[in-house]
Amino acid sequence: MPGAIKLNFNGPFRTPAIDFSASELSATRKDAFVPDGRIYSYACRTGASKIWESFSSDADAGMEGSLAQKMANHYKVEVHAFLRRSFYGGILREKSTSLALSEALKEARKTQKGQVIELPSEHQALPHPGLADGLFSGAVKEGTSGYALWRKAGGIELPSTGQTPKGLSAGMHVFTPKSSPS
Repeated sequence: MPGAIKLNFNGPFRTPAIDFSASELSATRKDAFVPDGRIYSYACRTGASKIWESFSSDADAGMEGSLAQKMANHYKVEVHAFLRRSFYGGILREKSTSLALSEALKEARKTQKGQVIELPSEHQALPHPGLADGLFSGAVKEGTSGYALWRKAGGIELPSTGQTPKGLSAGMHVFTPKSSPS
């Protein structure tokens, strides 16, 4: 969401929100990063302050008021961030392995429900009660609800920009510190 990094966005019922917004930012130490440090935010829309779904140009997204710009100003470092939503689809598994992983998890749940489940060849399913168990969740159909799939060797690629909102450019944008008017 523009203006906040939401680590538990639409999380399971009764789980706390884990948000980082301007109010949390102002409570952090300004010297938390080395002078030449850089922040890379792969969270959705960190570089935009407007919540619209369609824009005429990047300038319409309110980049100057974005959380990315506020972070750059606060910490006095470069912040690299997306204007669009993030796409995480290729980070933990290749599309070609999805069916085999979900089938292996379905089978293993019969005898190992609630446990960490080893999946061929590089993955684990970690119990996460309530995760993606909504009525319309693809994870319920797939058999992965209630589990977080994890690649033991880490991600195979970085997040990229998704397709929305329309009218904004893809890729990371660089936000540099600006002096606030006195």
